[in-house]
Amino acid sequence: MTTEPHADARIETLIDVLAQLSSVLGEETAAVRARDYRRLEGLTERKGQLAATYGRALGGLAPHHRAGRGIEVRLSARLRTRAREFMASLETNAHALGAAKTAHERLIRSISEAVAATARPARGYSRSGAWRAGGRPGRTEMVPIALNRKV
Repeated sequence: MTTEPHADARIETLIDVLAQLSSVLGEETAAVRARDYRRLEGLTERKGQLAATYGRALGGLAPHHRAGRGIEVRLSARLRTRAREFMASLETNAHALGAAKTAHERLIRSISEAVAATARPARGYSRSGAWRAGGRPGRTEMVPIALNRKV
């Protein structure tokens, strides 16, 4: 089976764009792992441009698909291979971004807890039995709690 020349060109564009997107995702993953977040700004813009190009090329193939025109077998195989490589790059990138996000959230939480601890010193008696300023002996203050199920 042969495809029309301009459909072949669009498929070649899809293959090329997927390769470029995989490359950009690889660079982004490396930048995240190296904690070089300044490099991400340019990569984000480039990803947007490539995604737009991919969308246009894919949209241009829709009329051929609706008309029942197939893709040449070898071209189809190249596209599937490139798409699998892209999905693998995407998964690796998502894991790296997720790990970076989790690390940042833990850091922010640790800083927040440290600030809260210095802003609200403990009240009452210490382990050694010494009185800490701020509380009154013999009185416990109410502390709000939240339950994750109905009681």
